[in-house]
Amino acid sequence: MTEYKFGWNVPAREESYRDFLTQFLPELIAFLKQEGIKEKTYFHLSDEPWQEHMENYRYAHDLVKPLIDGCTIMDAISDIDFYQSGLVECPVTASDAMEPFLKEKIDNQWAYYCCVQGAYVGNRFLSMPTYRNRILGLQIYKYGLKGFLHWGYNFYYTQRSLYEINPYVTTSADMSFPSGDAFTVYPSKDGAYSSSRGKIFKEALQDIEICRMLEQKIGKEKVVELMEKEAGMEITFSYYPRNTEFIPGLMNKMRAMLKE
Repeated sequence: MTEYKFGWNVPAREESYRDFLTQFLPELIAFLKQEGIKEKTYFHLSDEPWQEHMENYRYAHDLVKPLIDGCTIMDAISDIDFYQSGLVECPVTASDAMEPFLKEKIDNQWAYYCCVQGAYVGNRFLSMPTYRNRILGLQIYKYGLKGFLHWGYNFYYTQRSLYEINPYVTTSADMSFPSGDAFTVYPSKDGAYSSSRGKIFKEALQDIEICRMLEQKIGKEKVVELMEKEAGMEITFSYYPRNTEFIPGLMNKMRAMLKE
């Protein structure tokens, strides 16, 4: 019989939970070493903590960090204090909160967007034009981000997983999130069907590789200069050309330069 020991009713600082973690995490680390994947493992403590959560987050950090044998702690954060205080080594920052993090020139900076990032910045809601999906590739390249996180690959439930939904009929997790936020593939008997949004996102990732290839010929500074000359503006996470012609035209020009 399954015994559920910890749930929403158990405070994070409960002594029994602390005891569980101090026993479980060293065993997990040993398993990860045995599998040869410990160096590729990241640990997540809390999603988007803010100032009022600092004390509890520090408690969790100070409990977990000595038990994970040097593994990196990464979390979605939009409050720079969590990085500056050393609590989060790998910040995964909302795309509409990137500016203070970019000023820090963080080596292990990631970005993310989800159901909240609907104004100005890119995303891949069903209601958005494709350029707001594809622009992410140029932004990742320009700012040298190490990774990108997007929740919503195949979540076919309502918020809090109260019951299943049919994504062919309900695209908003039953009005919980903007349509398209919760999934980018559709279920099938053979696995999954890609969405057009997923295909556009793949093009964004391919754009990064084209930029990197051209960088080998002319250097990153010249690539970014070309990118922004064609855009007619400085590209940030909030400002970029609002048209479908810019990125395909830029990629065609870059491909031509690679062939020269």
